[in-house]
Amino acid sequence: MAGWPSDIPLRILLANRYTSIQAESRKLGTLEHSKNQKCGRLLDSFIEGPINVKETNSLYIVDISYSRIFAIDQTTKDWSLIIEYDGEPNGLARHPQRKEIIIADFKGGILALDPTTRTIKPVITRFNGGHLKGPNDVIVDSSGAIIFTDQGMTGLQDPAGRVYRLHQDGRMDVLLHNCPSPNGLVLNKYETILLLQ
Repeated sequence: MAGWPSDIPLRILLANRYTSIQAESRKLGTLEHSKNQKCGRLLDSFIEGPINVKETNSLYIVDISYSRIFAIDQTTKDWSLIIEYDGEPNGLARHPQRKEIIIADFKGGILALDPTTRTIKPVITRFNGGHLKGPNDVIVDSSGAIIFTDQGMTGLQDPAGRVYRLHQDGRMDVLLHNCPSPNGLVLNKYETILLLQ
């Protein structure tokens, strides 16, 4: 494999199905998301943004197409609908200091979900007076800062995407601007390097 160190052997990992959305929870139809981004085509449930929440032994995921967030019990593999709301959720991140789940929502900005009350509140919807383009992914660093991509419909035709960092005290930094379609994020173990997809 080009670029892979020759002294490190490649491991082949085989994937097994962990679980699947239950038939009664699956949807097929058109919504605002399908009209705006998919030319009105019928959309099936589209699962994204998994995070592990150790305290509840649950895997939280979003159904982008139908604005739903589910929790999957990691012992029984049972699915529970946590919330269905008017939005377009994508990325999720656990915020240990706030005891909330942070949602990157294309339509609503950065939101916070209280997993106990199952309520959502906005965290940030604007920056310097302007609306966000459409957040895609989100992570939380060890200081509690929320780092997220603001992808919207950017791409090579409109390289105006951004990456933001929202500090615990409310200050917000633009880490990167003029990015064509910034998507996934991950910090290295030491939180000294931010990798962007």
